[in-house]
Amino acid sequence: SLYILRPPTEPRVITEVIRRTGCGLLLDIDHARVSAHYMNMPWKEYIAELPMDHLKELHMTGTRLNEEGWLESHYEMRDEDWHIFDWTLDQIRSCAWAHPFVYAFEYGGIGKKFDKRSDPSVMIEQVPVFSKKYCA
Repeated sequence: SLYILRPPTEPRVITEVIRRTGCGLLLDIDHARVSAHYMNMPWKEYIAELPMDHLKELHMTGTRLNEEGWLESHYEMRDEDWHIFDWTLDQIRSCAWAHPFVYAFEYGGIGKKFDKRSDPSVMIEQVPVFSKKYCA
């Protein structure tokens, strides 16, 4: 079974920590989607509860069910993921959110868990698309 320590993923807890400390927000869109999924709430609603005026860093990658049936990130981007990235960039460009100083494409990773999610051909194909969308 999946165990998630819920308080650190609660938008109200994240917001309170940021408001009290004045630190910035690292928003990983896919981690937000996963958290929202397991909290049974729409991902846009989850993100709307975060202090987007403190956004400093944005991470994006593909999200889908893994081999065990759990929603997970660090996969290649598919159409749905690109649409979500476009929506995210629209929020930034319209000034609804702060403009982050770091954008990260987080496909793949290190270790056996990521072996099937670290195909260099995916990076060769998708990193330029990510960069082009960001720079548009």
